[in-house]
Amino acid sequence: MTSFRTRIRWATLGVFLLLLIIFCLSVYVGLSHILLRYIDESLLTLAQAEAIHIEDGASHIEEFLEAEANEVPHEKHERDERAYTRHELQEAVRESVIMAPDRTVLWRGDTVPSLRPLPDHLWARVIHGETVFDTVDPPQGPPLRRMSIPIIAHGQTRYILQSFTSLQFVEETQQRLMMTLGGLSGVIFLLVWAAST
Repeated sequence: MTSFRTRIRWATLGVFLLLLIIFCLSVYVGLSHILLRYIDESLLTLAQAEAIHIEDGASHIEEFLEAEANEVPHEKHERDERAYTRHELQEAVRESVIMAPDRTVLWRGDTVPSLRPLPDHLWARVIHGETVFDTVDPPQGPPLRRMSIPIIAHGQTRYILQSFTSLQFVEETQQRLMMTLGGLSGVIFLLVWAAST
């Protein structure tokens, strides 16, 4: 028959193991949240700078986009101006997408992959002036963090700017943290178990 002391020992080890698991999960979730918040703030800072550039050159950009869509022939001066506008757009929103409120893609950066659209409930929030974040999985590579920010003029949302950044660093950090916490937890539990015998 199991002695009372043995039962207390196993109960204590069980409680210790449970607390160890809760501690590891708390550290993992807490650090993941901090990393994601850092990514979001970095993305927001970059997108705000891009949004200012788009607001400042909105009229030129609209003329450029209209000319691109209609393929209207231009004189040399107009072609040069159009090329300059394209260059400015490429430099300003290289890893971003500019969209109209009806979801029409007006501009897509050269490095932006085709991704699933923003869900309707998040799109509605952006149209009403909110900045929203979500995570999307591209066809290849690690997940991307997507930020959608409204560009407002005269009290209405004129454009939606979507910017992206890779979450590869976050994933790699999470994997290393999981391995480290798992290894340390195993060692600590074995030491406690050996000490309790």
